[in-house]
Amino acid sequence: MIRRLIAERWLNLQAGRTLVDRRGGHPQHLLQDAPADLSERANRKKAIAQYLKQRHP
Repeated sequence: MIRRLIAERWLNLQAGRTLVDRRGGHPQHLLQDAPADLSERANRKKAIAQYLKQRHP
């Protein structure tokens, strides 16, 4: 019962924040060389495919 109350209280305190905010924001070292248009899925898929091709020829 106490765990449930704590969990409910925690969720209420955190309700206004996004998952990224709760986890501490985006890791900056991963975004340093990233293009600005990675918010669209197609662009992310292309970037990941290109990275994997470079990494594993």
